[in-house]
Amino acid sequence: MKISVIVPIHGVEKYLRKCLRTLLEQDFSYAYEVICVNDNPNDSCPSIIDEFIDLAPSIFKRFDVNNRNISFTRNDGIKVSKGEYITFVDGDDFVNKNFLSTLYKEALRSEADIVVSNYYGYKNRKINIFTSNFAAKGVYDNKKALSKLFNDVSCRGYVWGKLFKRELIIENKLEFIDVKETSEDVLFTYMSFLHASKVSFIRDRLYFYVMRDDSITSTWNKFNAAQMVLNSLALMKLYSLKIKGDEKGYFNFSTFSKKFLIRYYLLFAKSNIYTKHEINECVKNQFKIITQDISIEGMPWEKAAKSSHLFDDIKNLKNEKNVDVFDISKT
Repeated sequence: MKISVIVPIHGVEKYLRKCLRTLLEQDFSYAYEVICVNDNPNDSCPSIIDEFIDLAPSIFKRFDVNNRNISFTRNDGIKVSKGEYITFVDGDDFVNKNFLSTLYKEALRSEADIVVSNYYGYKNRKINIFTSNFAAKGVYDNKKALSKLFNDVSCRGYVWGKLFKRELIIENKLEFIDVKETSEDVLFTYMSFLHASKVSFIRDRLYFYVMRDDSITSTWNKFNAAQMVLNSLALMKLYSLKIKGDEKGYFNFSTFSKKFLIRYYLLFAKSNIYTKHEINECVKNQFKIITQDISIEGMPWEKAAKSSHLFDDIKNLKNEKNVDVFDISKT
């Protein structure tokens, strides 16, 4: 089995047939499996999955779970996967016919642990093209790949559109972390990049990200989303310290990332508690603590860090300098 495609499924009956049809119609000439992890169904998704199992029983597999949680559902998919490589496709998205063949061919050519492709946004049956730094083709070591991850707005660490060597995930015990105060996609991508020897970026737009008005990301509160990004960055720094110690170069996001976070999430957001200046200063101070002297106690990401078993062996670092920060999700 060359590739396992893990599809977490919950409440996507309007989109699922198109998703699975594009996975059925792949031009991939090797054996692959589509693992449909059916999480607490409340619609016709189970019967749709069964339709495709009847069409191609050697490809489609259904696993019923009761997680109500995309992190646990993806982890369940990883556990039962058999492919040499793993990729993730959300049940409301779809892919090009050459999705698997292009990713696999590049993985063999470059001998990379991870292959990152580009993507289209798709809304109201119209394609949206995003400019992306990830469109720059190349094969990089993990330090350079992490630098590109922190510099790119359009990718933002999504796990879809990427091909991961299964060995990389299993040997390093990588899994999606269920911490509501963070982004599970970004954390998983960061951890996998950190352990990879080589990451290949290709220009091909192979994935169609369906932009739904009722999706979680489109209904996020701006302040909550911004704090989730900051919390995720803090956990990345802690994980980097755990795996690489104080070695430099593994955690270094740019000024561009700071500007993006502040402008994109906060420019048009209004608070009844703080002025825009106070919020921006708080964001800058959080960045400073994360990049320079990471603290846990009394920080907005304290709950997220303590909720994750990843950091059971990291001491509770205090904010010795008493830098003034607050949880902007509560503004």
